[in-house]
Amino acid sequence: ADGTFSVTLATPQTNGQILSVVSTDTAGNASDAANVTAKDTTAPTEPSGIQLSDDGKTISGKGEVGSTVTV
Repeated sequence: ADGTFSVTLATPQTNGQILSVVSTDTAGNASDAANVTAKDTTAPTEPSGIQLSDDGKTISGKGEVGSTVTV
């Protein structure tokens, strides 16, 4: 009666997926899509190819794009 809605998803969205929500009236007119982004609750993969330079001053390797590497 007041326009409030709630939808239970068949598969939980927990990894930064973008979900589009559209309203359609009884005449079949559809709204523009409103987007919501699911929280990213999946941990990044462990860094790989970790190497320490010969002089012991630099650590290098590869990590997930956008993640923060802490030594």
